[in-house]
Amino acid sequence: MNPPGNLNPEQQMRNALDSAFAQFPDNTATIEALLPLVSRTMRRQVTARQLEILMNRNPTAYRQNNAGRWSLVDSVYAPPLQEEPETLKEDYRQHQAQLSHIVDQVKPGSYVVFDLETMGDWNGPGQPSDIQLLQVAAQRYVNYQPTGEPFVCFARPSVPIPARITHLTNIHMEDVMGADDAYKVLTKFFTYVADFPLIAHNGAMFDGPVLHTIATRIEYKLPAKCLILDTLPLARALLPLGLPSPIDGVPLENYRLTTLARFYGCEELGAHRADVDISMLGNVIKGLLGELAMLIDDSTQLLHRNPAAYFILKLLHKTADPWFVLCNGSKEQSKEDVDLAE
Repeated sequence: MNPPGNLNPEQQMRNALDSAFAQFPDNTATIEALLPLVSRTMRRQVTARQLEILMNRNPTAYRQNNAGRWSLVDSVYAPPLQEEPETLKEDYRQHQAQLSHIVDQVKPGSYVVFDLETMGDWNGPGQPSDIQLLQVAAQRYVNYQPTGEPFVCFARPSVPIPARITHLTNIHMEDVMGADDAYKVLTKFFTYVADFPLIAHNGAMFDGPVLHTIATRIEYKLPAKCLILDTLPLARALLPLGLPSPIDGVPLENYRLTTLARFYGCEELGAHRADVDISMLGNVIKGLLGELAMLIDDSTQLLHRNPAAYFILKLLHKTADPWFVLCNGSKEQSKEDVDLAE
């Protein structure tokens, strides 16, 4: 049966893609496995590039894991809101006030880059999960430069590490047998973090919600002023797919951390180990800030500058986004009104 004629080509392909995902366990598959099913439904040959672009355009619907497999993100049911409009407005005002208070603590150039290695099933924020910590790594930055020793800590899981996780992360049972449990690891981690904001790649959909899920399960109380920024949407906003690398001219193929590190010439051996990933992410952040015309040191002058940097900064400014405070001047300036039309 032909795809419905009242849908545009992208909507038709999304419907075909969602149907293809449904044929696989946990709605998870490689692009190569999805291609023939999508092509059959569309009644034409669909390319891997087309599917990758489509899924990268819709990050709330599709997610790629560190092994390169894609998943259809399950929608999270939200019950109808029963509160009166005025109550909702007051809740929103309180939320904004709390967020503003947290953002007020942010200092330009001061943050902690972090990464988690985990095992177990993860179906997205708000979904049932048995995910467990294996490793937490972090590096504190002051004035955009790494400061002090990194935090690197294994966590002892409650069950053996699956072979596929060991293959992906190179973390073995011998590494974690004598490690602390997750509660002690999180206590040490947030002591290291102190009041710095956290930055992770895919932090909004993975690292942040995973921390919350695990903390809830083990009854660990996360700090009230825990602010997590995500480099993934920033990279998507600044770097269109196909953009030539400023290092070797190779077009950007996707937004995985290793791909972005290769794009900026900072890829390292041993990816998918948290201690290696935070080193790469720290340099990717430097590259992304360079896109916004932030010259952190001499090396950023060699990297690419987004031609729309001026307007993107204004948008971050206008929306009081914490990224603006983190990568730009004073907090006082970020509170001013900005005319996006000028």
